[in-house]
Parts: sequence; structure tokens; C-alpha cells
Amino acid sequence: MSYKVVKNTERKYYKYKSVANGYRELTFADFTNQPLLDTGIACDSNLKMIFDFIPREITGDVILGDYSGSDNEDYRFFNWENMIFFDMGSARIYGSRCYVDTRYKLEFGNYYVKEYGASYNLLQGNTQTYSSAYTVKIMSSVTFHSLQIYYGNTFVGDFVPCERISDNVVGLYNKITDEFITVTSGNVIKGDYVIEESTEQDYDFYEDVDVYKVVQKTERKYYKYGTPTYNINTVGNLVNTDGVLSNFSTSNYATLPQNFNPGSSPWEIQFKFTTDNDFNQERCIFSQARASDWEGIKIDRDVDHTWVAMPGLNSALTGSLMYDYNKTYWLKLSYDGSGTYKLQISEDGINWVLDVQKDNENVIGYINVNACLGWMAPDPNRYWKNTIDLNGCYIKIDGQTFWEGVTKPILPGTEQDYDFYEDIPVHKAIQKLISN
Repeated sequence: MSYKVVKNTERKYYKYKSVANGYRELTFADFTNQPLLDTGIACDSNLKMIFDFIPREITGDVILGDYSGSDNEDYRFFNWENMIFFDMGSARIYGSRCYVDTRYKLEFGNYYVKEYGASYNLLQGNTQTYSSAYTVKIMSSVTFHSLQIYYGNTFVGDFVPCERISDNVVGLYNKITDEFITVTSGNVIKGDYVIEESTEQDYDFYEDVDVYKVVQKTERKYYKYGTPTYNINTVGNLVNTDGVLSNFSTSNYATLPQNFNPGSSPWEIQFKFTTDNDFNQERCIFSQARASDWEGIKIDRDVDHTWVAMPGLNSALTGSLMYDYNKTYWLKLSYDGSGTYKLQISEDGINWVLDVQKDNENVIGYINVNACLGWMAPDPNRYWKNTIDLNGCYIKIDGQTFWEGVTKPILPGTEQDYDFYEDIPVHKAIQKLISN
């Protein structure tokens, strides 16, 4: 059995990305100490803005927009009390979270705020009619990455941070109008130049890179899943179809084999579920509560958002992300062991959005009753009306799996009968050859 490692040197060429002749694009620009940059684009209810930024301070004035001093005239986004505020004239919507030193890419329109690319809104209000002589400005300390502005369907502003080469002045370049704007107050700290690959005929610098070509033999191993175990106890006529639970009712539900009692340890709960088309009543996803006095942990869909109550919390965790009808979601509730609770929502189980966070809270109290899925003892009429998928459900305590909805043993398979495979190098010594 033979192995061969061939080492070559490859020269790669790079150049600094230019937004226009005489201007180099930057990865970011920090605007601090009450900055003022005026885009020159009028504040108007027809605007849609996509802002990629990091807030560097909490402000009740303006991050993006303008503020005349009158709440009935302003058009502005800011982050007072670590929440998103978006004013348009006399209207205001606020909620969700906007923390200092955290990067966001938000879309603002009439009349909503959402994470760019998301299918649901973080905030939603009634459509407004608004126009003024004010223009869209940056007026609070931020790390600026990009800003796109549309008027209706017309792309009017595409701002990126850049440096004017002739005098090293940093500002924003509007690639739509070829205008360069600089701060009229405050300070600027520039990021690195944006670099792009280039050619031997057109480059600013190069590097010589060692390239290894490795020939090695691998062995393909095949695996298949054994008979799954569904780690629940069913009550009544609950239906289990490959781990997807349905037919919940006042007397049909599931219980966990053991109750949830994490004490003061960090923990994390995840559930996968599909909503129904009737949002007129609260519906329970998970509960471990006592019927006599409503004490215990309860995770509900409260009309169109999430509501979580737990003994020990000063108040319930009330989410602001709104659910759609008949749609699948993942919900993750966690405690870090130091007083912080987080509720996150996902549409694919991979990309998560923080819905609500509570800090400086107590450890939850323990209620010694059955932990239930899709049902709650205090009010059986709040049973879940669509499905809960055990394949996306688990509970972890202190990083270890306490419970998972489905356990699937992995068994040897064959090339003719397998669920997945992996290619394994027959000899690990090849890694040592590469490193030397």
C-alpha cells in the first residue's frame, strides 16, 4: 500500500477592492463620539432600508434617521433599553432586542422591522403616511458595514465604507450616485481594506502558498439506523407516526419518562412543532405544572407568539416573534446557570433568532409532577392542536443529554442497504506526513 505527498508552491495575486477611481472599500468604519453623516436621502414612508451594523452605545436619540425634538415629527431607529425602536411621525413600534457590541442586519419598511432575509417580522405596525424635509443620517456610535436604501422599488442608496486615497479620509460611498460623504462631527476609525483575488497582470500584492497534493487510499463504511425508540409514555389515543405526535386532546397527550429537575445547573430545551390555523386560544407545547395552584414550567403558543412561565422568574418570558398558520418551527429555551434565560426560534433548526432574553433571574423551582407534551394539568383545554415532532426534541442539563425524543441505534450496513456512509483513510500516518 503506497502513499505520495507532492508539495508545490503556488503564487496568488490580490488587489484592494475599489468602489470607484481613487476610493478603496473598507471592511468597516467605526463612527464614534456623536457622529453625523448625512446620506442626503429624504425621510419618507416609501423608504425601505437594509442596515448592516454594530451598535456601540445605547441611545434614546437616533442611530439611523433624524430627530427634530418632537416625537410627532421624527423618523428614526434607535435602541433604548436594549430594544429596537422605530418611529415614523407620531407612530412608534418597539420590542425585540438590540444589544450593544452585537452585529445586526435589519430591514426597515412601512411599517415593520425584521432580520434581513427572514420570512417573519420582529416588529409590525399599521401602515403610515409620512414625509418630511429631514434626511437619513447616522447620529450615534456604530460600526458601519453597509446600508441600502430603496424608495419604493427604486434603488437610491448603496453605501459602503471606504477611504479616499488622495488624503486618507474615511467616509461612505454611495455606489448608486457616485457620491462620497464624510462625518461633519465625531471620530472615525477605519477597518481593513477589502481584498479580492486578482491576476498576474493586475495586482497590488501577492503571496506564495504551499500546496500539497495527497494520494491516499480510503475505505467506505456503510451504516444504517436500527429500530427507533420513542422516549415517551402516551396517554389516551395519541397518534405516533415515525415520531410525529398528533391527535392531541384533553385526554390524549404524552409524558416524559422522568421529570425535569435541573437545579442550578445550565440547561437547554428544544422542541419541534407545527402550528395550527386557529390562534384564538393558548396552546401548550410542554408543561410540568401542578393543577391546584398553576405552579410549574409552562411553554405555550399564546395566540401568535411564545409565552413561558416558570417558578422563580420575576415575570413570564413573552416572545415578540409572530408565528404563521400551519408552519413548522423549532423552539429553544435555555438557562446559562448564572441568571440568564433565552428564548430562540428557528424555521429550519439551524439558523436561530433570539426572541427574548431575561437577565439576573432566579433558578427555577421544581414541581414534582409529570412532564407533559402537548397538554397541561392546570387547563387540559389548552392541548396542542397540530403536531409535535419528537425527532427535533431534546432536553440537556449541564451539556449532557437528559432526554431526547427519539433514539436511533446505528448498525453496520452494506453497499446495497445503508442510510449513510463515511470515507475513512486506511492509514492515519498520512496526516503526519502532511504536517511535516
